[in-house]
Amino acid sequence: MAKFHIFQILNHYTSRRDLDPGFGVLDNSSNERPDWFEYWPIRRFLLNETLDEDAFYGFLSPKFKTKTNLTAAQVIEFIRQCDAATEVALFSPSIHTGAQFLNVFEHGDAEHPGLLATSQTLLDRVNRHTDLNELVTDSRNTVHSNYFVAKPRFWRQWLAINEQMFAFEFSEVVVVGIEF
Repeated sequence: MAKFHIFQILNHYTSRRDLDPGFGVLDNSSNERPDWFEYWPIRRFLLNETLDEDAFYGFLSPKFKTKTNLTAAQVIEFIRQCDAATEVALFSPSIHTGAQFLNVFEHGDAEHPGLLATSQTLLDRVNRHTDLNELVTDSRNTVHSNYFVAKPRFWRQWLAINEQMFAFEFSEVVVVGIEF
């Protein structure tokens, strides 16, 4: 049976009672780094906690139920039904919007002009050379925000990439203010 540690992020503008009691709470109500949105509490957790290699971890937005219509019980049941080899489970609420664009970066750029160029610059600077204008994504590899759960192997790679971006001095790059 799959093990899991799934949290909803409590931010400074959400009440604890608005969170699904079936999830744990990752408290970010002090809003120490508002410039890093939901990345900040996820980062703190991954840097400070020992992870069970066989368990799923998730750090969901407080808006998760509103956007997906899924409860903690439904998410947990879905994870329990996953094949043992599954490492990531996606819970995207808007697959129709993903189908309108070549990839998530093109979609992001339509909503937040400049995101595509900023993302390309960041990937190039961390030596992840992928032409984002040519990348094709679909419902099998596209997720809205942080609406997914994954095993530690994924989270370590996710953190390694994000830590490189976190360390940048963004003097040359215009950062788009979006909620991650």
